[in-house]
Amino acid sequence: MVWLIASWILLIAGLLTCAIALFWDRPGFCGRPSHRCRKCWYDLKDSGILPITCPECGRVSKTTRSTTRTRRHKRAAFLGLLLILASPIAFLTPQYRQGTLFAHAPNWMLIELLPFFPTLQDDGNLYITGNNPGVELITRIAMGEDRTTHRFTNEHAVQFINRVAEGSIFAAPGSRKWYKTYAYWLRTQQFRFGDSAQGWHYPDMTPADEHLIDAIAKLNAVLPMWYPETRDRWPVGKDILIRSDFGTPPWNIQLQHHQEVHWKVRGTDHSGSNLHGGYFAIPNVYQAGEELTIELHFKMYRSIAYNITHETKGDPIDEHHAVLKTKVVASIDDVIRGIDSHAIDALLIEELIPDLPYEELSTIIFQGTAFKARGLNDIGFGLRITLYNGDDPIVEYTPKWMLRRGKLNTMSLRESEFVPMDEVDIRVQDAIKKNTLRITIVSDHSRLLDIPDVDRAWTGSIDILYSDAIKDIESGQLDP
Repeated sequence: MVWLIASWILLIAGLLTCAIALFWDRPGFCGRPSHRCRKCWYDLKDSGILPITCPECGRVSKTTRSTTRTRRHKRAAFLGLLLILASPIAFLTPQYRQGTLFAHAPNWMLIELLPFFPTLQDDGNLYITGNNPGVELITRIAMGEDRTTHRFTNEHAVQFINRVAEGSIFAAPGSRKWYKTYAYWLRTQQFRFGDSAQGWHYPDMTPADEHLIDAIAKLNAVLPMWYPETRDRWPVGKDILIRSDFGTPPWNIQLQHHQEVHWKVRGTDHSGSNLHGGYFAIPNVYQAGEELTIELHFKMYRSIAYNITHETKGDPIDEHHAVLKTKVVASIDDVIRGIDSHAIDALLIEELIPDLPYEELSTIIFQGTAFKARGLNDIGFGLRITLYNGDDPIVEYTPKWMLRRGKLNTMSLRESEFVPMDEVDIRVQDAIKKNTLRITIVSDHSRLLDIPDVDRAWTGSIDILYSDAIKDIESGQLDP
């Protein structure tokens, strides 16, 4: 009740503030001059006949209408608008605390809101709080009704699938956003509708009718959009990498999308093809300064098999043409700007080295909250991390990763052993006991070229004894 009263108070206050700001300061109202300068609002009622030159600011008023304008107070109107927008927040606060924020929202609104909220796997608490449109939809599908008065009938299920197949104003069907939100959510809920092998059914186990079958067919008919991309600059001698990833089918998860690409560099005889055109390379045989126009012809195939061959690909179900432009430059430094920072050196030592002999490197990086907290967004890390016993190498890791918007969006890791695999841990622990474990971290930012939006990378080097690193960390000497 208190929150409801607060909501009404904010709404009424906002409406009054807007009304006063827009309509109160009228000419001749409550003692105000009947004629005023529109620029500085100086009193012009005794200034004679038109046209009138304002003695205060010099503006010339040529019509009566221009001297009888209502004065709008923009700041006050903006304040009123903020109060109006804040009024629902007060009303929704108790529902948020109870985990029923979307309980009153209609099904169509939940579908429209899906792209603006994290996927369920991003935050396990969403299953508990329910303050997520995806969770509310799951509740309605699983229970047949929500926690208030809404029901999710078989008719609603058909409408829901059709609505997703048509996309929304925020995510066109087949777009990247559509696949990352709608299609991803649907694949996690497909079991509620059965499958193509055993037969489709409604969430309440009613056998599928023609309406549900048609809706599922409409959803499966959605084809992914192409997003071919490459860097706008490539260093001499480095193959030009082109990526054109798109999503997997939203429902029949046993099907796969495959791309074939035929490419040609305009104005040259340089051409080729790749049956798996989602990620491919064009040999860079060009000189620095040359600007290239690459013509692409994509074909899409669907198959149950994870991989296809020229014999099994069948007929294409879609085709697409695209043109990419890039320029060849003299060196990688013209593509990726190096950053050699003591603060990053200290951070790498502090985050990676203490657990390196005991944990998987990928786990250390994924859990490295300091990388997110230290403002290292959009900085690429391509590293060679080698563990030595004195001068004898034991094992080498070559990770690369990049943070985008505080999240680890790109990560890959390779590992090379210089001793038998089953002896790596023994050799590392023995070196720790003898204080001879040495760790080097060296940048290799050429490995980041295949991440198109990396344009800054750490380019330093670190060579330190494991025992010295632990002492520096414990003493606080590494604090950047």
